[in-house]
Amino acid sequence: MNSRDFWGRLALLTALVQQAPTRCLGRTAIVKMVYLLQVVRAVPLGYDFRLYTYGPFDSELLVDLEYAQALKAVECKTVLYSAGYGYDVTPGPRADAVKSLASRWLAEYQTSINWVVEQFGGWTASQLELFSTIVYVDREFAAQGQSDVSVEEMVHRVREVKPHFSEAQVEDLIQQAQEKACVSTIVPSQPRRGRQ
Repeated sequence: MNSRDFWGRLALLTALVQQAPTRCLGRTAIVKMVYLLQVVRAVPLGYDFRLYTYGPFDSELLVDLEYAQALKAVECKTVLYSAGYGYDVTPGPRADAVKSLASRWLAEYQTSINWVVEQFGGWTASQLELFSTIVYVDREFAAQGQSDVSVEEMVHRVREVKPHFSEAQVEDLIQQAQEKACVSTIVPSQPRRGRQ
């Protein structure tokens, strides 16, 4: 990774947090939004995403987030929930200074950054986990040369990876992925009997 990529990544992470509707994102949301930027919008970030427990993940992204925090571009706060804990990431006092180090790069990809924030900035971590997994599975099918995957096949494969999501949840986000042009291998299925 060259220094241009490094500062571009840090500037991107900072911009995502600054542009989020609440000016606060969780770490999981940031990882999934960056994944969608790299894979769907072809923003050249150089991460090597693999499928893990909460969907596509690259630990290097969290290292970059720690650098951004050390530079005070963002601030990370641990938040306790009834089911565990999470992290709230907000803009730091040096956010604009860090962004200025990659201002040309940010300007080049601002349309894509705006897109991911507008489309997904208000989504929960759980929704982003499922949506990014659908996109990941779609890319796996494409890499295998499959371009005519049925919705049923996609639901089956996604639920193999994410069994805690219902068929209806997966189908709903597959439909949204199609509407947002984030998937390419799925062919429309015939309506099931009894469904409107």
